[in-house]
Amino acid sequence: RYPQAHGFIFDKDLSQYGWTYAMGGKHYNIGEDSRLGFAPFKHLETDTERKQATQFLTLLCELQKIHITVEIRQHISQAINSLATTPIDEDRSISRLMTLAHEDIKAALHFYSLTGSFAMLDSKTDSIEAGYLHCFEMGWLIKQQKEYYLPVLMHVFNRISNFLTAANKEKPTFIFLEEAWQYFEHADFRKFVIDWAKTFR
Repeated sequence: RYPQAHGFIFDKDLSQYGWTYAMGGKHYNIGEDSRLGFAPFKHLETDTERKQATQFLTLLCELQKIHITVEIRQHISQAINSLATTPIDEDRSISRLMTLAHEDIKAALHFYSLTGSFAMLDSKTDSIEAGYLHCFEMGWLIKQQKEYYLPVLMHVFNRISNFLTAANKEKPTFIFLEEAWQYFEHADFRKFVIDWAKTFR
């Protein structure tokens, strides 16, 4: 009915697992599949991508209780600009970013590094790549503290935004929330989705 359509599903308790694979889609069991890895700083070629990366790094710092001053913002921008000089097919992981960042930024990044508490975001490659159907299992994630779920949410929605931009309004795109009422009872998730919808162009 909708040729070349793209779909993004936020799943709950694997209810969409079977038909996602039956349709040739990709299922991401966040928090349960050890093979899953995200690379939030991999795509830095456009102004939009660098802005996303800057906002993402700012979020990581805020979640690690770093007060965002003008100086810290400058350090964040410098770190992203330095990483952007690395070719996309080379290492743009959080571990690599730590070698380029100011000491204050390194302290925040450590939590999300391979030697920290939440290494899912410290990958050289990103599990969310080209495909027409993506399904994200959210059961584990929405039970975690915000320093875990907010960066993953931001990364997933950044990738969705990039897919939508690449489609250039030529491909219908659907976003489904399985048991949507549970997500919108979750204050941070609700705010994130509403803010994303307001600012996406």
